[in-house]
Amino acid sequence: MHRIYTPYTHPYHPKHHPPQPEALSACGEQFVIDPYSQGALFSVQEVVELFALSTIEELRSYTVDNTQLLCISLYNLQQAYFTSAQVTSDKMHEVCSLTLRHAVDGGYVALTEDACRPGPVPLCMYFLQRTLAAAERRARLLPDDGVAAMHEALLLYIMKRYDEAGRSLEAWIDRFGGGEYGGKIDDNATHLLHKCNLMKSFDLQD
Repeated sequence: MHRIYTPYTHPYHPKHHPPQPEALSACGEQFVIDPYSQGALFSVQEVVELFALSTIEELRSYTVDNTQLLCISLYNLQQAYFTSAQVTSDKMHEVCSLTLRHAVDGGYVALTEDACRPGPVPLCMYFLQRTLAAAERRARLLPDDGVAAMHEALLLYIMKRYDEAGRSLEAWIDRFGGGEYGGKIDDNATHLLHKCNLMKSFDLQD
């Protein structure tokens, strides 16, 4: 569902007293921020008309809090950095998304320099590090979000941090395996975990 951000009057609230979002006010009119429209500022009346609400009070059901707004920003940042990490000169590769299936198939390769080579999608380490930083923060803010946790694990794997990736995948399987993600996703997560363990054994031999 599309959400609107209204900042809280106070940043911290006890659990027994849920925060009530309040709209920004200027010149006698109230405004809200739309995080899905690059931070566009709308008047409350515009939003009521946009969503065909019967009363302004209904707007509260469309609001997000500060944590949700931050997670939206982190996700957008993560996506932007991952796109920037893809070395696509000479149209060697189409821009791809971060997916478990692609990682299992060996579809990514992390590069230490901005250089192109055939095969898997080449990724610049400079931007990968920044993608991971955004993904880690988002996963911490959304402990019940399996997608956020998987993104962190995938980035660790792509960056060849196999020990950390393995622990993250084990935690993901324990926490989210067999649930709404089940079936093929569980199989792919287990497969990628085996690949992490295999790569760790190679590192130990070296």
